[in-house]
This record gives sequence, C-alpha cells and structure tokens, in this order.
Amino acid sequence: MTRLRPLISWGVPILLLAVVAVVSFTVAPWRSADEYAAEFTSSRGLYVGDDVRIMGVEVGRVTKIEPRGDRVLVRFDVDSERRIPADAHAAIVAPTLVSARFVQLTPPHTGGPELPVGATIPVERTAVPVEWDEITEQLTRLTTELGPDDTDPQGALGEVLDVAAANAEGHGPALRDSLQQLATAMRTISDGRHDLFGTLGNLQVFVEALSMSGDQIVSFHDRLASVTEILDANRDDMGAALAGLDAVLVDVERFVRDNRERVDTTVDRTAALTETLAAQRDGIAQVLHVAPTALSNLQGIYQPAHNTVVSALSLTNFANPAQFVCSALAAAEQVDAHTASELCVQYLGPILPLLAMDYPPVRINPTRGVGALPDQLVYTEPELMPAPGAPSPASLADLLSPGAP
Repeated sequence: MTRLRPLISWGVPILLLAVVAVVSFTVAPWRSADEYAAEFTSSRGLYVGDDVRIMGVEVGRVTKIEPRGDRVLVRFDVDSERRIPADAHAAIVAPTLVSARFVQLTPPHTGGPELPVGATIPVERTAVPVEWDEITEQLTRLTTELGPDDTDPQGALGEVLDVAAANAEGHGPALRDSLQQLATAMRTISDGRHDLFGTLGNLQVFVEALSMSGDQIVSFHDRLASVTEILDANRDDMGAALAGLDAVLVDVERFVRDNRERVDTTVDRTAALTETLAAQRDGIAQVLHVAPTALSNLQGIYQPAHNTVVSALSLTNFANPAQFVCSALAAAEQVDAHTASELCVQYLGPILPLLAMDYPPVRINPTRGVGALPDQLVYTEPELMPAPGAPSPASLADLLSPGAP
C-alpha cells in the first residue's frame, strides 16, 4: 500500500493530461492549414487529396470539389505558414498523360497584400489543361477536311502538294541559289549585327533629341507656316516679279550673245587690271593710308584769296611742353630717357602742364595773310552768316594785322 501511493500520486495527473489531450484533439482539433477556393471551367482528372503546389513545392491538399453550374469550385488547404498574394492565379497542371494532376498557385508571395483566408480565386484567374481527346478530335477534323473524300479522291492537301510540285519542277537550281543567297544575306546581317544595333541606338538618340526639341520643332513649323502665308498673300507680286525676271534674263542672254567679243575683251582687261592692282597692293595701301592726312594738310594751307598754297608756322612742342622740356633736359644731362623722365616729373611735373597750348599766345601769324575774301566764304548753316552791319572777315583780318590799332 505504501509503494502504491507514489504511483497513484504521479499516475493520476498523467492520466488526466492524456484525457484532456485526446478530448482537445477530437472535440476542438488544432488547425495547421488555411482553407482557400478556386473556380475552374473544368476539373477533369483532379480528385480530392491531390497536391496543391507553389513553384512545384507541395504546400497543401485538395479537400473538396463542388460543381457550380458551368463552373467547378475546388476547395483546398494550404499550410498556415505559407502566404498567397492577393492577385494569385491557379492552374490545374497535368505533367504527363497518365500522371496525377495538381493545382499550381502562382506567383509566390514576396511581399505586399495577401489573399484573405477563405477567399476564392475567380475563374478569370484560373486555367485548365487542354485534354488529349480534344487534341485528337481537332487533328481528326483537320485530316478529314484536308484528306480525300468521295467527291475529291485527291483531297485539298494532295492538290496543294501537286501544285507545289508542279511549280517547283525544273526550278531546283534556282531554289538552291535562292536559299544560298538568303543564307549569305542572313550571314551578312549576322556579321553586321553590331553596326545594326549601333544604328538603332543612334536612331533612338535621334528620336529622343526630336522629342526633347518638340518646342523648337513647333516654333519652326509655325515660322514656316507664316512664311507660307506671306508667299501665298503675295503670289501675284511674285508671279509678276518672276515674269519680269524671265524677260530680264532674255535681254541679258541677247546682250551677251551680241557683245560676246567685247565682253571677253572687257573681262581680259579687267583681269589684267586686277593683276596690276594685286601686284601694287602694298603701294596702294600706303597711298590710302597717307592720302587722307595729306589732303587734310593741303586743305589747311590753301588760301582761296591768293589762289595758292602757302606754308604755316606750327610750333607743336607747345602742345606737349613736358615732352619738349624733359627731352631737352635728358639731352643736356646725357642720361637715359627713363631716368630723365623720373627727374623731370619729380621737379617740374606740377608746373609743365600749365604751359600746354596749341599755339603761342600771339594774335598774329607772320607767315600767313588773309585766307579767303568775303565772297569766297560758304557757310554750312545760314545762321552762321554775319548780320549786314557786322564787320566782315576781311575787316577782322585788318584788325588783327600788325599795323592795326
């Protein structure tokens, strides 16, 4: 009795746990799979207990097949740890003609929305395999249509073969040459595939450039349309201008034909003159460079009153006394120009600018007399002409003469 007490104390709890486990698995079994359904147009060859796979891996079993009018509802369980995407597709797959079929779910879940437990995949996202008897039925129908019958012992296929044989008869060498040329062309295309791909790539770049330049193309099109409108609005004037140009060209052609020898002579002389001018190009450039200054000086020393050219006394050193004085000091001291300029600026710099003048402050020029008489003066502006009672330029010249009071 003493020995049975420990056994009873341990055995009773273990027995109670076993009873609870059996009751829990029989009355309220533990679910290790989630149930889904899919609609198919046919479930031929599919049975309860067949596999449900994802990418060929078994993940569940078909639990029930229910006919629903023109559709079949297939219920299946999938392991709870497996997830099915919300847009999943289902297909009945037949690996071979004699093997069992299974339901394939695709694509695998890699993230995103999931198909709720208990949801049904609609028939729009399911597919069934083509049955072998359907294939044989179509083949039988095709052979019956193409084969011979009571009215046509040759059949449509036989007629096609006869026509093809008749057309190809005697053209074997031509067909061979055509095949050889086709092979050569394909080989050429294959050898130049890199250039072809490069051309396509450049064409893509060109198309992208056109796409990016859409605004410029539209602007060019608008401007071209404006030019076209202007030409259309002035088509009468343009027609008249072209007609006049045609008449002018006829006259030019007649002139050239009648004066061909003279034109040739003129062209030859012009060529000779051009060669001479080209040979004397440096001299002509020198003349053109010096002539404006010389003519300006000539105009300055010409006196209309005496109708002669006279000289004029011009003391230019007074316009730049700094240069005149500083150069004289440099010559006297016998130093270089840089040192002389520094000494001159240092000692005489503030004073020399005060001595600058265009002409000496003397009211007479002993080398020149009266430049022009009153009747030889031409005024550019009428208001510059002196009044009737004002002294004339000749009187002013007399006033400025040495003997004037």
